[in-house]
Amino acid sequence: LDLGFIYPTEEACRKAKERRLAKVRLQRTSTFKPDFENGNGGWIVFYNYKHRKLDTVPDFSIDSGEPVRYKTIKDAEKSIKENERDWKIYFGIKEEE
Repeated sequence: LDLGFIYPTEEACRKAKERRLAKVRLQRTSTFKPDFENGNGGWIVFYNYKHRKLDTVPDFSIDSGEPVRYKTIKDAEKSIKENERDWKIYFGIKEEE
């Protein structure tokens, strides 16, 4: 209860569980440890709603709490390619039919 694991419906609970599991799987895709004080925050993955796609951006000295950071853009793009479904689950994006 104190951790907020209470949901109004079984469906909401299922979605929260799927998102949490996706986050854990994504966290396992990188061992990079950012060094914000020295401008090495790495690369993050985000969802661009305007262009309806996953993308990457460098984030060198700002800790904004993303679940996963990658050392290079190549590593971040590889994660998008290999883990697209988990990224979409994490960001709450419904798969297009």
